[in-house]
Amino acid sequence: MKQERFKMNDFNSNNFAIQVIASGSFVDQPVYDQATYLVETATVQVNRIAMNMWLETIIHDNRDSFKDAKEWSDYISRKTEARIQFKKQLAQVVGFACEDAGRELSVKRIVSEVFTVAWIHKLEPAQT
Repeated sequence: MKQERFKMNDFNSNNFAIQVIASGSFVDQPVYDQATYLVETATVQVNRIAMNMWLETIIHDNRDSFKDAKEWSDYISRKTEARIQFKKQLAQVVGFACEDAGRELSVKRIVSEVFTVAWIHKLEPAQT
């Protein structure tokens, strides 16, 4: 049995917590590229703290809601930074060793508090 990534009582605490529902990986060698990639995935359930953190990353407004371009740009920057922080915490808890989670990690909300996380990274020839 796989070791749980958190204690059950942590999931209901006031801390960022997730439950890994399923995880897996495969090696991909695309036809158009000579490189080899490792695709690592996880399906997770997030607790209320992590869910609120995710919701804070969603852009709800549009440019017309702001008086000038700087105010709009600041809003986008705040949302982008919040998304990067969410991804970093998620990568750490899932166990993905990506250096730049904000850029390298793909996170999609599937339904309610269930998310899919994917990390695709190039393998060096010695690793294949």
